[in-house]
Amino acid sequence: MGLHTNFTEYQGDLGNEFLEFKDIDPGIGLSVGYYLSPSFDLTAKMTYFDVDYKDTDGTYGAGNRGYAQKVGTPYGDWGFNGDMWAGAANLKFKFNNGWLLGENAVVAPFAIGGVGFTHIHSESTRNVRSST
Repeated sequence: MGLHTNFTEYQGDLGNEFLEFKDIDPGIGLSVGYYLSPSFDLTAKMTYFDVDYKDTDGTYGAGNRGYAQKVGTPYGDWGFNGDMWAGAANLKFKFNNGWLLGENAVVAPFAIGGVGFTHIHSESTRNVRSST
């Protein structure tokens, strides 16, 4: 079993918080693994994280061909808040399975494959400033 944390930052049409570390959105994940044989393990992981962004003056979107430029003036505040769920189930093939490499080999390469999903639910906000 594993407990994981992650941090999410937004970069897109509304703006860019990537690697700025001002508004870091924390997330949490849980993983489980099950030993099937010396060659195979089954793993699953579920993760939840929140991501949001608010552009309070319209400068990023207007100057970078983003949302503000599409809606025109007067620029206002807009943003979004989103909840994201991700999950995956994987089958892991271990090369140090006793017949390709020794089970106690110094190097333990593996190949992993599986299926996964991501579900995003977001709500947007927009306050248009009146032009005076």
